[in-house]
Amino acid sequence: MKRILLSIAILLCAGLAFSQPNKPIQYVVNFLPDSTGKWDTASRTFYTYLTASTVATNQNLVNKKYKNQDRSFIKKDSAKRIIYNLNQIWDTITLGWVNNLRDSVGYEKDGLPNYYFRESWDTTTKTWVGASGSKIIFDYSNPKGTIKTVTFQKYDAATSTWLNQNQFLFNADTSGKITSGAVNAWSAGAWKLLAKLSNVTGLKGGEFKPTGFTVQVNFGTGFVNFNRVKIKYDWRGNMLDSTVELYDLTSSTWGFSEQNRHRYDTFGNNILFVGEAYFTSQWEIQTGTKDSITYDKDGNYLEEYLFHYNNAFSKWDTSIRKVYFYTPLNAIQPITGGEMAYQIYPNPAKNILTIRNENRTSNAHFTLVNMSGQIILSGKIKGETKANISQLNKGIYLLKIMDERGVKVTKLVKE
Repeated sequence: MKRILLSIAILLCAGLAFSQPNKPIQYVVNFLPDSTGKWDTASRTFYTYLTASTVATNQNLVNKKYKNQDRSFIKKDSAKRIIYNLNQIWDTITLGWVNNLRDSVGYEKDGLPNYYFRESWDTTTKTWVGASGSKIIFDYSNPKGTIKTVTFQKYDAATSTWLNQNQFLFNADTSGKITSGAVNAWSAGAWKLLAKLSNVTGLKGGEFKPTGFTVQVNFGTGFVNFNRVKIKYDWRGNMLDSTVELYDLTSSTWGFSEQNRHRYDTFGNNILFVGEAYFTSQWEIQTGTKDSITYDKDGNYLEEYLFHYNNAFSKWDTSIRKVYFYTPLNAIQPITGGEMAYQIYPNPAKNILTIRNENRTSNAHFTLVNMSGQIILSGKIKGETKANISQLNKGIYLLKIMDERGVKVTKLVKE
């Protein structure tokens, strides 16, 4: 029966809201606690904002130097939900990026995820191969557009097909209100009745936000009560509490079993999740995560502490600290790669650097970055652009150029 509850929990948690920073993040530095409890720099994530996607590049700190680990090309829809994620890993032999995984995600009309598909890169055939996936099919054919069935499928990589798993079937009256239903399991090419649902509340008019239901199963002598679930939501529609009670057939009474609790800050971020079990007349935490976020006045992340619950010692342990850094809205943070027709001279340069756009593209930009990752100079490239670098310190810089065709990066020596 836990599998039934898990399927519903997946749908409910899909509605959790998370605020987005108003400014584009330049990079995030991650700190881990050492054996004495002090924070040590462990890794960082750089963000690059391209026309169609955002690139997040992860680097680990090794011998006081950051080294590439992996990067992800992330695409979002108009509601800022991830719909595509291409992951690549850094090859330390060829010193280049290699395809690894790519994920595709789809959503239902009310924001619930209904499709997830993962592919892995076959290094032999140089093609993408289906690896795993899950699909949720919603049918709103009950009266008033109320949900009728929710069918769960999983992707079978061996046969490259989608296989049925479980199905929720709901019964609605002429007003669209649902009060009962059933849970079916796919077996031997047909749906088999696994459990019945009664006292269903909160399902009406096409929304999937159940506030309660009772599960009944057949132990051989007919369907009897097994467990019941009660769910609360906040004003945003995010789940606050879900409580599960078990039915005692001997005493014909209900008793607490387990519950999940979520809490949110004023920006809608989920800052607490606790999973509890009921023992000896009290709730005891079994698992949990906490998130402490500091914002600026505009709601942008400044610092974040993540905690996890240590069940063995019944205490909260700090697991990671994140510090956020932002670029100006018009700053360019490109990545290496791409061949474009630009001339850059002189190099080494002392006072004036010339950047010539041979293709005369209209949307070309450049940034000059020092070896610490700080943007020193940036601007548009119109035909032939001259940049005054006379005030810069001597040393090596990275000159990054980006247009609609890609990105070019070259080293610049300042004399």
